[in-house]
Amino acid sequence: MIDILRGGLAMVIYDLSCAGGHKFEGWFKQPDNFTDQLENSMLSCPVCGSVNIRKLPTASHIKTGPARESVNKSQEMHNDASLVEAMQSLRAHIDENFVNVGAQFPEEARKMHYGESEEKQIRGTATQDEVHSLAEEGIDAFPLPGISVDKNKLN
Repeated sequence: MIDILRGGLAMVIYDLSCAGGHKFEGWFKQPDNFTDQLENSMLSCPVCGSVNIRKLPTASHIKTGPARESVNKSQEMHNDASLVEAMQSLRAHIDENFVNVGAQFPEEARKMHYGESEEKQIRGTATQDEVHSLAEEGIDAFPLPGISVDKNKLN
């Protein structure tokens, strides 16, 4: 099971890199938003401020070149702390604004999609197969990264 949600936070996430070699994520409402922001110099590296940004391949087995030296340990620790803080803030927002429907997520998402129940922002759990089935029906579901799952409920 993975934690997922339906509603106001559906995003496209890209791995990005700047000319200085700093790697970071970009979250966009739609794929075209990346292109628009890139063309208008609205994207910048959170480490050095460079606006020379490119998308990275996301498959973990693709080698993009020799390993680069990290910026420095204090910068890495700052980035890790910032990421943890951002994830905690995201989780707090979700907890406050999304109704937890638990394992009923696929059923509830379908009811809303087909007009059988009122639209609302929901969160819950679903298997990869259930998420795939929802996507095939045109129902948006967004996996939540870094949120623990009750391992006793997994197959």
